[in-house]
Amino acid sequence: MLTRTLIGALALASAGLADDAPKCGPGNSCPEKYPCCDSTGQCGNGIVCVNGCDPRYSFEPGACMPMPQCQNKNWDFKSTDGIVKQADYMGDADKDPWYYVGDIEVDDDEGGVRLTMKKDTTGTVLTSTHFLWYGNMKATLKTSHLQGVVTDFILMSDVKDEIDYEFVGNNLNNAQTNYYFQGWLDYQKEVDASVDDTYDNFHTYEVDWTEDRIEWRIDGETKRTLKKEDTKNQTTGEYNYPQTPARLQLGIWPGGGDGQGQGTVEWAGGKIDWDSDQIGGDGYYYALVKSVEMTCYDAPSGTSGSGSKSYVYTDSDGMGKNVALSDNSTVLESLDGTGLNPEGSDKKKNSTSSVSAPNVSAMSKSSKSVPNVSEKSKSKTQSKSVPDVTGSDSAATASATMVGGDETSGSGDSGSTGSGSGSGSAAAATASGSGSGSAASSSSGSMVTMASSAGMVVLGLFAATFF
Repeated sequence: MLTRTLIGALALASAGLADDAPKCGPGNSCPEKYPCCDSTGQCGNGIVCVNGCDPRYSFEPGACMPMPQCQNKNWDFKSTDGIVKQADYMGDADKDPWYYVGDIEVDDDEGGVRLTMKKDTTGTVLTSTHFLWYGNMKATLKTSHLQGVVTDFILMSDVKDEIDYEFVGNNLNNAQTNYYFQGWLDYQKEVDASVDDTYDNFHTYEVDWTEDRIEWRIDGETKRTLKKEDTKNQTTGEYNYPQTPARLQLGIWPGGGDGQGQGTVEWAGGKIDWDSDQIGGDGYYYALVKSVEMTCYDAPSGTSGSGSKSYVYTDSDGMGKNVALSDNSTVLESLDGTGLNPEGSDKKKNSTSSVSAPNVSAMSKSSKSVPNVSEKSKSKTQSKSVPDVTGSDSAATASATMVGGDETSGSGDSGSTGSGSGSGSAAAATASGSGSGSAASSSSGSMVTMASSAGMVVLGLFAATFF
């Protein structure tokens, strides 16, 4: 029996975005009025400063709220205790160690939380609110199945350093492993790992991450090792190695959905059959998360600060050497607040944001969901090269592409559709009653509404599009 505990009203990912807020990205930092740059390249305040705030393009690094430090914890998802909607998360990770966007349900029979994907939606993501800055992360789960359905295990930092597993629903004996540095997506770094039927069986997927190497393990067996020394960029002299505090994101999304590019659909195994008789009586696709274990390692030697509450960026370059330990509070006191002023301009704690969110139709299948590459943008960006990285970790199965800032470029042989996995964080849409979605809730003052579960806008790079 399923105990339905959290209705699928999507979280308000952009409560702090205003119609006049500018874009942000390489060469464009946010203004003081809207100081926080979110993962889609939009400036704002409030929740934007808590969830995925990018210090590289914010007004200053301190505009982003401090990140809750890692804690040695084990979560068995027998209930939804400690899991809140993203719209309700204000930075208190001890009270709310997880937030979600989409729709989740407790599975009383097998134990665990279902991350669901109902017909014509863009799925669900469950995110840890404590950040891991080197350590071990384990998740025991069953993936979803069938063509076009993708399940993710991702460690994602606010500057888009990333370590991940991805599972394509029509290939249940394979896990794709990959890593990225500051959002540059080079699919030549993907390496496959064998596993026995990810849908029928629970497996424990593990990332063991130190300053010097990353190991991907399945059921305790090391499937891949990446050494930091093999990621040196010969042009910059820097190591293109994940090195900044990251959160765990577990998700399901429609790689074979109508809004995806042809290359993504082909990589995902084809178009989704939303009415497949193999879905079962529940009528939706889902991944089942049984438990998560977080183990913290010491901060790198030479790290500045000595606090035990939070991590903070001290520079806008997004490098690990400029992350410090702090005792600064991680809690945003108002939806009008920022890291520079957590209480907000009106000093009213937990008030509704004084700026309105943009209108988004809940049924929208716009290119915001997945980065689309037009022929014009492809010709514009093809001359941009993938960072020059040497090393032995090159057992790749995919054609290369990359995403930097808010641009996406495809590459490969003429006529090739390419292949590779998309990844990133998902966040939900906002609505003010327009479009085909229905407003699920509202609050006093400047109205903030949540879109229905018919769809959500994906923040970050939840799927890369190829042509």
